[in-house]
Amino acid sequence: MNRLRKMEPANPRYCVDAEHSAFRIPHCGLGNEVPPPQPESFILPAFRAFTIIELLVAMAVLTMILVLMVQVVDGIMKSTRTQTQQMDSIAAARRTLDTMLTDIQSGVIGESSTILAPSITSSNLFALLTTRRGMSSAPNHRFLSVTYSTNTSNQIVRSYGSVNFAQPNLLAAATNATAGSALASGVLAVQIRAFADGTNSYPITNSTTANWATNVYNGLPVPTGYQALLTQSPTFSGSLTNKVRAVEIWIAAVDAQNYQLLSDAGNLSAVQSLLAGDPSTWRSAIDSAAIPGQTKLGIRILNKSTSLR
Repeated sequence: MNRLRKMEPANPRYCVDAEHSAFRIPHCGLGNEVPPPQPESFILPAFRAFTIIELLVAMAVLTMILVLMVQVVDGIMKSTRTQTQQMDSIAAARRTLDTMLTDIQSGVIGESSTILAPSITSSNLFALLTTRRGMSSAPNHRFLSVTYSTNTSNQIVRSYGSVNFAQPNLLAAATNATAGSALASGVLAVQIRAFADGTNSYPITNSTTANWATNVYNGLPVPTGYQALLTQSPTFSGSLTNKVRAVEIWIAAVDAQNYQLLSDAGNLSAVQSLLAGDPSTWRSAIDSAAIPGQTKLGIRILNKSTSLR
C-alpha cells in the first residue's frame, strides 16, 4: 500500500509504510519521519517594508532634530565669540591702563621736567619724559618722550620719541614724540584726574581750567597748548599750593561687536556724552541709558591710580 498511515499514540506523526522497508518494518524512529503538515495559522507572514508616509515622517523628525542641534551649536559658538571679543577688548584696555601708569611711574618729574596736561580742548591726554628704554637705533639716547592721545576711531594712541643728552629744554622735549601705535580700540571715554593738596581733584583731560603753570615752569617756557603739573618733587614748589600728589586714570571701553551696534543705532555720541562728567558716575549713567542691556554689559569701566614722587 503506497500511502501514509497515522501512528498512535498522542503526538501523531507520519511514517513511511512498511512496504517501503526492505524488512517490512516501519521506519518511524529511524530518522525517516515525514513532518506533519502545518496548519495555515502557523505560517509566518512575509516581511513587510516601510511605506512612503512612514519614511517621510521619519525623515521629518530627523530633520527637526538636526535643525535643533545646529541651532544649539550655533548659539554656543556665537556666545563663545562674543565672550572672546569682550575679553580681548577688556584685556587691551587693561594693558593700556598699565602702560600709562608705568610711563607715569617712570616719569622724569623734577626741576626741569614734569607731566604736561592739555590746557585746551584737544585729542591729547598728557605728555611727559620717562626713563624707559627708547628706540634702539637712536644715538646718545637719554630719555623717552611719550604722548598719549585719542583719534577719530576712538582708539588710545601712544606716541614716543628719543631725547638725547644735547636737548637743552627737557620740558619742551616731552612733546617731541613722533612714532605712534594704537593701544586700545572701542574707547568710549578716558579721563585722567590729578589729586592735589587737600581733597582737590582736577581732570587733566581736555581741561580748560588753568590749575597749574601755563606759561613758565621753573624758568622754562611751557609748550603751547599745555600746562605743567606742579608736584612735590622740585625744590621750588615748597611754598606753592595746589601740588599734585597722585593721578588716577579712568577708561570706559566696549568690545567691537557692541561698538558697532552703538554706531549703527546712532547711539555712540549719546553714550560718549554720558561719560563726559565725573567718572565715578559712569556706571550709573550707562545703566540708565536707553541702549540694549547686552550692550550695557559689554561696556567695561576700568580705573587705576598712582602716587607721584
